[in-house]
Amino acid sequence: MEKSPAFQFYYKEWITATITMSRMERDIYLLLIIASYDLDGLPDDMNELCRITFAKSKSEKDAVQYLIGKKFTKD
Repeated sequence: MEKSPAFQFYYKEWITATITMSRMERDIYLLLIIASYDLDGLPDDMNELCRITFAKSKSEKDAVQYLIGKKFTKD
């Protein structure tokens, strides 16, 4: 069975959950959520996570690492 190309997104919960994040962190977090749904989880490789989120600078890569540790759990 093919996966739906859409998932539910609750904007009020999103705003509440990301209110203390910078614009960059919110962008990266959203890309990680989308990738997690699309890939049925996220890769363990930090280089791949940075590629998925277009993180190039040190601050962007640090944000990826922070968000992975803060918002995602391993199964």
